[in-house]
Formats: sequence, structure tokens, C-alpha cells
Amino acid sequence: MKIAVLGSGSWATALAKIVMNNVDEINWYIRKQETIDEFIESRRNPNHLEWAYFDTNRIYFSTDINEVLDLSNTIILAIPSPYVKSCLDEINIDISNKKIISAVKGMIPDENLLVTEYMHQYFHVPKENLGVIAGPCHAEEIALERLSYLTVGCKDKNKAIEWSKLFDTPYVRTT
Repeated sequence: MKIAVLGSGSWATALAKIVMNNVDEINWYIRKQETIDEFIESRRNPNHLEWAYFDTNRIYFSTDINEVLDLSNTIILAIPSPYVKSCLDEINIDISNKKIISAVKGMIPDENLLVTEYMHQYFHVPKENLGVIAGPCHAEEIALERLSYLTVGCKDKNKAIEWSKLFDTPYVRTT
């Protein structure tokens, strides 16, 4: 799997931390180049969960969402719901064959759609390639490696099981 993380907030940072336990490298879309530059220099997200360190040699950062999507086949969408639509409006490549895991809490503003519904309607991603990740945990708990629990859901049970393995670590349990 070639994994992409879209977003640079606390939840995106926590999910990237987890995934990096289970893959060799990730592609990470971050909107601002200054954030990327600071991230690379300090090996941590300068704006969120500053105590979570990353091996930035294993991360390909880009401010170009289309480039990150093109390089990846599994996308973790972790952008705060108020900004999801404007971010997705920047996509100008075909992503209908991608697997997308939504970590967005909430709906698409002004559309009254869940993120998975939006991805299916507007980007023609098959429903069996869409999933969600949620849990009763907080980004801060994950960054501090406190025992946490997440649930991965997908119409295709085998994909849900496969994706669960991406997020399973000694400090995160998935179902």
C-alpha cells in the first residue's frame, strides 16, 4: 500500500504517527510550505502535537494535493470538516480507483453529506473502496502512546480488516 495522509491538524498527525509504525513511508499533503519546512527541520508538526516526533526521511511532503493523490493508492482523509470541501475542490485528477478512509468528524458543509457519500457522488469512488475510522480516543492520547481504541468500517469487510492492520500498534487497538 502506498499511503497518503491529507491534513496537518492534530488528528491527521496522530493517524500519521500510528500508520508510520506499520509502513515504510507515507505521502503527506500539508497545505502550507512553511509548515512542511518547519516539520522537516524539527521532525515534528510545528502546530499540533509538538511532542510527537517523526522520521521525516520516511515522509514525502507536498503542498500539491494532486501529486500526493497520484503517488498513493490508499488515502487517509483527516481534514477538519469545515475545510474538507474547499480542499477536495482542488482535486483535478481521477481518484475513482483510490481507497479512501475518512477520519473526518462531521459532514460536508452546505452539502449535508457524509464524507464517504460525497466521495462517492462527486469523485465516483466505489462504496466498497470507502471507509471510516473513528474511536473514543483523542489525538493527544495517541501522540502520548496511551492505550487507545479505534474502529475501522467499510462496506467490504476484507478491506476493513486490511485497513485495521494499518492502525494497529502496541498502543492502539482496532476493531
